[in-house]
Amino acid sequence: MKHAYAGTFYPFVQSNHVTANVHRLLSEVSISLKAKNDAALSRALGVKAPVISKLRHRSSPVTCSIMVRMSEATGFSIYKLRELLEGPIQEAA
Repeated sequence: MKHAYAGTFYPFVQSNHVTANVHRLLSEVSISLKAKNDAALSRALGVKAPVISKLRHRSSPVTCSIMVRMSEATGFSIYKLRELLEGPIQEAA
């Protein structure tokens, strides 16, 4: 599925970008990395500080590359990161 964000493909597009719990995701990643603020978090993830700000203000979605960077930095699985972002993931019946 294509979205308007720079023509990038997002395999885990949030079911509802508005209700995604970005703050919980960023807080858990920050705690895991012992980052005291968003600037420290951006350095730990190897992204520019405005990227974290745009995530917090929901002007940009959580992309695959951000999820992979978070997974590599924290050791959390992509499944766990998605659960932090979207809530418990339901198994297909």
